Amino acid sequence: MAVIGNGNGRHEGGVPAGLADDTAMSIVTVAIRRLPGLSQTDRMLLGRIYVLSRSKGECWSTNPDLADFLDVTPDYVSQRVNAFVRDKILVARFDN
Repeated sequence: MAVIGNGNGRHEGGVPAGLADDTAMSIVTVAIRRLPGLSQTDRMLLGRIYVLSRSKGECWSTNPDLADFLDVTPDYVSQRVNAFVRDKILVARFDN
């Protein structure tokens, strides 16, 4: 599970009204856009995680699913998510 922000399920930046279908979108919020040193793919990845975590504050998507959405490899997603966690952009929690 990954959470953007401080881990309390609250996200910075607004979500446009009427965007209920999360199956084919990524929202790059102002907060994501302002993060320094990220590639456009990184921003899209964070935006996708943001969309998938909107309803419950958590994202349980798999690396292969995120990779397929972004047209990158699962290893790329894994490396970037680990870097986001290391840089305190994401909070990762593993529940048994």
